[in-house]
Amino acid sequence: MSMPTIIADVSSGVVSVTFYNGDNKIASGSAFLSGGKIVSNNHVFHPVEGDFAPNTIVRLMVSDSRFIFQYSELTKYVISGSTVDNHDYILLDISTSNFFDGKFQFELGTHDDMSVGEQILIMGYPFEHENLTSHLGHVSAKYIEGDVNVIQLDASVNNGNSGGPLIDPSTKKVIGIVTRKATGLASQFDELIRSFDSNVEVLQKLQGLAWGKLTIGEIFATSQRQMKEIARNIKRSANVGIGYAFSCNKLKEENSL
Repeated sequence: MSMPTIIADVSSGVVSVTFYNGDNKIASGSAFLSGGKIVSNNHVFHPVEGDFAPNTIVRLMVSDSRFIFQYSELTKYVISGSTVDNHDYILLDISTSNFFDGKFQFELGTHDDMSVGEQILIMGYPFEHENLTSHLGHVSAKYIEGDVNVIQLDASVNNGNSGGPLIDPSTKKVIGIVTRKATGLASQFDELIRSFDSNVEVLQKLQGLAWGKLTIGEIFATSQRQMKEIARNIKRSANVGIGYAFSCNKLKEENSL
């Protein structure tokens, strides 16, 4: 079976996850359908930086189906999960809706189903795009970190890919959940962003000289905030050509999927 045929067959099982504050899109991620449930990364719904505001709107979308709810209602749909620093998955049940009608349901495999060097397929919604994207790569390494089986890929995983399926093209099974993983580059961006916060704190304490209604300290603090936002956007877009996924073994064991 050709790769375009495989992608066409499974694409209706890949879900876009988007978070809104009013009309403003504030975050996004990916997910997939399996056993009548929605699977994603825990950190897509519970970011390390802190949970979303209760009135945040969550939109799940796949093909022509949408399911929208307030973030304050999330616990009503969560039936299982694992923390970000563990297996980083979340399982949602919205089966009372017709969201799944006619959609592809992935079977789950594990890291044991593929060997280093074999081809893999990543699907998801990177960079807050509305269009589903597909990316081919290979398994470059498999190892255990803590008690998590990690699958390292030579395919780029971008912001928004988190929670999407890592697919074995030969079986169409999902062997892992695409996840972010800290790199040296990410750590350096985090240090840079923290330095801007420190600079703003110091500058806001400066009194004396003023330009119009603003003190000189506040003027420079504003530029530091702008530079911080630029650094955050560069961090989101920066990529080192390496991706990671956590094996579906724990998800299968704990939820009989």
